[in-house]
Amino acid sequence: VGMKISSDGKKLLYYQNQDIGHVWISDLEGRNPKQVTSDDRFVITPALSPDGNSIAFSLLTGDALGGVFRLYLINRDGSSRQLITRSNSSARLPIWSPDGKRLAFNLAQTGIGEFSKDIGKTFILDIASPDKHVEVGRGIPVRWPDQNELILFDSVRTWRYSFDGSGKKEIVNDSLMAIPLPGNQYLVGSSASPSHEDVWLIRTDKKKAARRLFKGTFPRGAFPSNVQVAPNGKFLLYVKSPGELWK
Repeated sequence: VGMKISSDGKKLLYYQNQDIGHVWISDLEGRNPKQVTSDDRFVITPALSPDGNSIAFSLLTGDALGGVFRLYLINRDGSSRQLITRSNSSARLPIWSPDGKRLAFNLAQTGIGEFSKDIGKTFILDIASPDKHVEVGRGIPVRWPDQNELILFDSVRTWRYSFDGSGKKEIVNDSLMAIPLPGNQYLVGSSASPSHEDVWLIRTDKKKAARRLFKGTFPRGAFPSNVQVAPNGKFLLYVKSPGELWK
C-alpha cells in the first residue's frame, strides 16, 4: 500500500501493510522488487524524488502509543539516511515538488494510520534547508500541478493553493479528494471514507455527469495513498484489497 509512481511512469514505490512494514521499489508491474528500509519500526508514506534518486518517508520514533512520525530522506539504494523534521507532531505524506527542491508534507497529532480525525496542516520545506517550514493551509497534500501550485484536501473540500499571491481556490466540495489530470479538463475524485471508496472521473466544466471508474473497498490505514494517478494522467493504480495492487 502507500504506493507512489515515479515521474517517468516506470517505477513503483510502496510499503508493506503489516505490523512492521518496509519500503520497497520495483518495476511498475511489480517485477524486480528491492527492499530499501529494514527498520524494526513503523514506516509509512514513501515518496520518490522526480529524478528517482532519493526517497522521503515517515518513520515512527518512540513507541506505537506515544511516538510520532518524522520525515527522513534516503537514497534509493538505502544509503545516506537524513532526518529532516523534528516536530512533536507526526510528519507524514511527503510530496516532492516537480523540480525536486522542496517537499510538501502534513503535520498532525495522529496515530499509526495515515488518515485520522486530526487532518492537520500542510507545510513546505526546502531540501537544502529543511529546518525552516512554511505553512500552506489545513489539510493533506495531494499533488503539485506545477512549481507554483499545490493541491490540498481538508476531508471535506479539495483546494488549489497558488504561490503567486492569488491565494486558494476551491476545486471540489463534496467530500472528494480530487486530482487534476494534465490539461485540467478532468479530475479523478476519490471519496473520503477510509473503509469504502469509489473513484470517479469528473469533467471540470461539469457539462457531463461524473463517471464512476470503479467501486472498491480498501485496506484500513491506506487512505489517501491507495489511489495513485500516473504523472501523464493515462492510468491509475489502486489497492483493491490487502496484497492486491491493480492498474
